[in-house]
Amino acid sequence: MYFQRELEREERRNRMETLTQRARDHYRLVLLRNKGITPWSKFVVAITKSRTLADKTRSRFLAKRTFGKWRVATGQRSMARENMGDELRRQQQLRKYVKAWKQVSTTVFNLFNKGHNLSLGCVISVSLIDLSDGAWYLID
Repeated sequence: MYFQRELEREERRNRMETLTQRARDHYRLVLLRNKGITPWSKFVVAITKSRTLADKTRSRFLAKRTFGKWRVATGQRSMARENMGDELRRQQQLRKYVKAWKQVSTTVFNLFNKGHNLSLGCVISVSLIDLSDGAWYLID
């Protein structure tokens, strides 16, 4: 009987040790899960999302800044081209008017050389008209 009690005590002690060991292992696992790996993995996921959001925001900012400068530069180039076109048109008109003035002055000079008596009123009455074909005609 004594040995049987000792055996039962030994079995209870072993069982308690195994249960205590299982409880410690379970506690460590739960502690690791709740205070270690799970919060850490959630933190890593949150950081990754934050980083991708920051990258997207930065990319948008850089694209906006870059394309804004590009848009301004192209606007300046188109403005410069328009100014060059306006200047070219002014020069063409000036050439056209100078050419017409040369024709008038040549005509008046030829009439004067032919002996026509030209007075100031006669010269003033000489005028130019612009017809639809763009040519200048001298009328009297």
